[in-house]
Amino acid sequence: MNRRQFERLQLPQDAYAVDERGRQVGRISTVGGGGLRLDHLAPGLAPELQPGRRLRLTVVEPQTRNTHTLEVVVRYRAEDHAGVEFVAEKKPRKG
Repeated sequence: MNRRQFERLQLPQDAYAVDERGRQVGRISTVGGGGLRLDHLAPGLAPELQPGRRLRLTVVEPQTRNTHTLEVVVRYRAEDHAGVEFVAEKKPRKG
């Protein structure tokens, strides 16, 4: 029985994420409706990916040249991978 809220999707093997400064954070292995998994983390950036940290990542798919910029929060980090959750941007209320 699959208890996941969202189905996991595989991305092309060359899809990766970069941070706001253009540094490659890691390769994206899976993505779902709630977040994504980053594998093969860049050695210098792994310590910055502490759980609870909010980031703006850009997903890059080199084959199609598609990019998508997302607000995320780090949910866990292991030695060579991390999981991030998508964060919905709050829109200002009209009042």
